[in-house]
Order: sequence, then structure tokens, then C-alpha cells
Amino acid sequence: MVLYLPESLWTSFADGRVRLRIDNSCPQTPITVHQMFKESLEKYGSLNALASKKNGKWEKITFSEYYCLSRKAAKSFLKLGLERFHSVAILGFNSPEWFISAVGAVFAGGIVTGIYTTNSPEACHYIAHDSKTDIMVVENQKQLDKIMQIWNRLPHLKAVVLYKDSIAERHPNLYTMEEFLDLGGDVSDSTLDDVINSQKPNQCCVLIYTSGTTGNPKGAMLSHDNIQHWWKVPA
Repeated sequence: MVLYLPESLWTSFADGRVRLRIDNSCPQTPITVHQMFKESLEKYGSLNALASKKNGKWEKITFSEYYCLSRKAAKSFLKLGLERFHSVAILGFNSPEWFISAVGAVFAGGIVTGIYTTNSPEACHYIAHDSKTDIMVVENQKQLDKIMQIWNRLPHLKAVVLYKDSIAERHPNLYTMEEFLDLGGDVSDSTLDDVINSQKPNQCCVLIYTSGTTGNPKGAMLSHDNIQHWWKVPA
């Protein structure tokens, strides 16, 4: 039996914590993803954070809009039953929906897990099963078809969200992005804030899997503190 020690420098448990190495050479105070976003919001709220081209026209989202949409996604994830330290897996190319889903998953206390768009259904199954994926967010019908093949073998999977194509054939617990964002309307701000405020910088919030070229994919856990230092917005 392996005992988890809170002061350990490493853990292999998704709900574990690690000891952060802080000294005079690293003066930054460890913060969570939400705290980092709030800092960015105070500095750049009215500036554009995301831009994407649709039908030949650029669509831009400010930091304030990005934050509000991420909170909206977080509430919908909670409504769908996302459990603490379970995964929201995202299968698609870069897009505003990808980032809103990712940040929303973290705000809701989940772990965001990206899946390669070239993965086979079986590779998708391995990652989704290993990461305890509760909700899957997929880009288009091509990616949805992969998940439909394996859904019945994913015991934690509660819902799938399709963010680009329309739904060709209706299935229970399958939503468009617009439908998904409306699901959490009755989840209160205080409920979400309680989840956000319970998060610590030394907890896992992202899982990155290898491509699996030498066996099954290997998952590397990143903490809020890892993300803070990897993706810090310049002052």
C-alpha cells in the first residue's frame, strides 16, 4: 500500500498535492488558474483575448467575455455532474470553444485533458478511461463518431458536447455548445465560487498525454502552479 505524504515533491494521485519549492530565487506567490485569470482580467479586461476566423470574418472575445463564458461553461459542467478531479476531455483543434471548455473545466474543479485529433477510437478510449472523463467536448462529426463507438465502455462519461457541427442524429446527453452553455443557468455563483475557492496551487488541473507510440499513452499531471509559470501573461 502506498501512503500519500502531503509534503512530498511528487504524487501520482489526481486528487493529491505536492510540496512547492519556494525560495528567494522564486519570489512569485503560487496562485491558482482562477487567481491568475482574475489578475489578467484586472489588467486587460477590455482587450481581446481570443480571435478566430469564421466564414472569412474575424470574431474576437475580450478577457472579460472570456472569463464570463468560462464561468458559464463551469456551471454547465457542474450541472452535468463533473466530479472533483475527474476529467473534461477535449478532442479538437484550437478554437475559442476549446479554451472556454478548458478554463471552465478547471474553474469547476475538474482536470482538463486534451486528446490528439488523430487518435483512433481505441486511443481515445484509453485516455478517457484513464483520466475518468465525465464530459467529452468534441469538435465535429468526425470526432463525435469516434466517441459514439466507445461511449458504452466509458463508465464515467455522462455527456458529450459538439462545438462546431450541428447534431445530425440526436442521442441522450449529447449537446451542441449553445445548448451546453445554457444548462448551468440555475447553478448559483456562490456554488461555483465555493468550488473555485477550494482549489489550491499545488493541485492537479491539467493532464497531458503522450502520443502513445511506444505503448499506451502516458499522462503527465500539471498543477495550477505549473500553469502559472508556463502561461504567465506579461505585465
